[in-house]
Order: sequence, then C-alpha cells, then structure tokens
Amino acid sequence: MQGNRRPKLLSTQVDLCAQPIDFRKGFDGLTGIVTNTLGQRVNDGSLFLFANRKRDRIKALWCPVQ
Repeated sequence: MQGNRRPKLLSTQVDLCAQPIDFRKGFDGLTGIVTNTLGQRVNDGSLFLFANRKRDRIKALWCPVQ
C-alpha cells in the first residue's frame, strides 16, 4: 500500500511520567514537562506517556528525530 507512512517504533525508547498531569495541557505544556521535569529532549525520537490523576487515561507525545 503506497502512501501509507507510519512511524517505525521498533527501537523507540518509551518514557512514562510517574506524576499525574493535568490533561488540559497541550503539546507545549507536555514539551515543558519533558524538558524541565524529565530533563530530556522531545525530538530525540522517544515516546513520552503521561497519565491523569485517576490513571485511567494516557496522553502520548512523540516527535521524529530531527
């Protein structure tokens, strides 16, 4: 199937933020958490997962390596 471009996550590091986050945060807020709290770069190809307070939902943030 041509034109179907999916990111390859076979060798992607997955990081889970241990503290619950406010799910009203958008991409900029999540990027700030990754940079300031976790001390990592968003564009290193890692997949970052965030949970809400109840731990019944997750948000994911992933950027391709640049």
